[in-house]
Amino acid sequence: MTEEWQRSSHCAEGNSCVYVAAATGTAPGSTGPGYVLVTGSPGGPGGGPAARVVRVGDAAWTALLDAVKGRQL
Repeated sequence: MTEEWQRSSHCAEGNSCVYVAAATGTAPGSTGPGYVLVTGSPGGPGGGPAARVVRVGDAAWTALLDAVKGRQL
């Protein structure tokens, strides 16, 4: 499976971006058959992901987004 990487909408020009991709399977912290892949620059849709990719369970990803949106971090 080839993931479709998406660049953060808050990414400034340059090499300071976060990329995410949805994936299927099971990951620690997952409440279902899905997880999110997270990587940083360089990489992304044009050049593929960076060498290091973090796999995050769907529940953990949702909790992180909720905390960021609520300015709890």
